[in-house]
Amino acid sequence: ALSVLVVVPLLALLVVTHVDLPMSARIGILVMAISPGAPIALRRSLEAGAHDAFAPCLQLVVVTLAIASIPLSIEFLDILYFGDARAHPAP
Repeated sequence: ALSVLVVVPLLALLVVTHVDLPMSARIGILVMAISPGAPIALRRSLEAGAHDAFAPCLQLVVVTLAIASIPLSIEFLDILYFGDARAHPAP
């Protein structure tokens, strides 16, 4: 969970701050990086030999933690870019 929720977003932030990209590409990379829980990850981990009970549990943990990590990441990016990025839980 640490690699998905912390390491990948930090690597993406490193890339977008050191590579000359249009703002739309930067935003796209960062949004993908802070959105954990790709559905294909479960299948790939099972194909790689993960335990049948461990892989789905890990997927559920990551997706559950995303409920808090995504809004927190958006708030951090808002502070970093002095923008108006917000993630309100209500529409």
